[in-house]
Amino acid sequence: MKALRISLAVLLAALTAMTFVACEDDDDDPTTGSVGIVVVDSQSNDYISGATVTLGSHSLETSEIGLATFSNVEAATYDLTVTHADYQTWTGQQAVIADSVSARFVSLVPLSEETGSLQVTVLNAVDLMPIANAIVGVNGNNVTTNALGVATFANLTVGDVDVNVTHTDYFDWADTRTITAGQTTSVIAAMVGEGLSSSTCFVITDALTSNPLEGATVILNLISEITDGQGLVCFEEVASGYYDITVILEGFYTYTLEHVMVLPGVENDFSYSLTPSDGIDSDWRFVLTWLETPRDLDSHLVTPEIDGTAYHVYYGNRGSLVEAPFDSLDVDDVTSFGPETMTVTQMYPGTYHYFIYNYSGEVGLPGCGAQVAIYKDNQLLTTVTIPYEGVETHEYWNVATFDNTGEITIINQIQATQPATIYYAGQPEVIPAKMR
Repeated sequence: MKALRISLAVLLAALTAMTFVACEDDDDDPTTGSVGIVVVDSQSNDYISGATVTLGSHSLETSEIGLATFSNVEAATYDLTVTHADYQTWTGQQAVIADSVSARFVSLVPLSEETGSLQVTVLNAVDLMPIANAIVGVNGNNVTTNALGVATFANLTVGDVDVNVTHTDYFDWADTRTITAGQTTSVIAAMVGEGLSSSTCFVITDALTSNPLEGATVILNLISEITDGQGLVCFEEVASGYYDITVILEGFYTYTLEHVMVLPGVENDFSYSLTPSDGIDSDWRFVLTWLETPRDLDSHLVTPEIDGTAYHVYYGNRGSLVEAPFDSLDVDDVTSFGPETMTVTQMYPGTYHYFIYNYSGEVGLPGCGAQVAIYKDNQLLTTVTIPYEGVETHEYWNVATFDNTGEITIINQIQATQPATIYYAGQPEVIPAKMR
């Protein structure tokens, strides 16, 4: 292993000289300082050139000796991120001291074809602020989150890992994530603190007609209440935590959902839809519900070719249950909550793509509370909740693909591009705007 070719003392001396030369003709500014970041390979200790070093809102690329120098930066503590295409991302914090020169070495872990890394960001589920000093456990190894709520695990074996997060002031959080070779998997753990909710309310509707359902029994763990004529029921001052929800009404399939978050100190509003037990026979049914914002989410289904033609079922083409494509969207809800129900009565060979588009876009998709209940042969198969992870400006929620063999693949990923597109004469279809 090669030794570092520059010591911290030498680096500080060099940076001090550089700063003096840069500033000898300027008036001294006692509120700014300078910092140099040297980026090296964690295995060989070789310098890494071309790495992107971001200090707060300032970004530089490292030189041939792995150096990025930030001069005349306002004195403060900044988030520090170092990225390179061949290495795992490094995150931390760096203080800039007024009228001083600081230096730091950052070691990047090379990406491996056999292993991957995991970055867990722990947030308060109410205000989405980072939680420091949480204990994150992966494969028997524990890491404490830093001030940014981040814990990083390197060189993890490819495959599924169990992620467990604990903190003395919050309920435990657990989930499973898949490690991919040579990549960093990002996870957001939204933790619920102890306390009482101001209210926890449910609106129950008919999945086919969107009409409110009176007389439905909503069970919150062991507590139960009955919906009124507006399909509404509220539980006052419910203790925060994770709950199993069950909704029962004669003539409808029972709806169940596990591990629902009830947050402290706020109003918790949920919207669920029940499917009639004597309704239209279907192979598949997808029921979308969401919270008040975004105001308008849209359900989309792209079919394989049916007698030579592929179909896109959505608000601009709601399809048909009695002729091709034998898929139909019931309503286009543009005023929050849903439900929007996509029903498939007859399947053809090939892959079907079901996804959601954020049409109104006043808030981003990550963590917006949207859910899709998936029914197979009129029985609830699973419920998919939109992830917290994702880019705020990405407009598509890729929910699942399924086929005529009965196989379904849950994707549950927020992305920038439409998951499936139909082409006419070699050109992608044009989605018309809604008439308001």
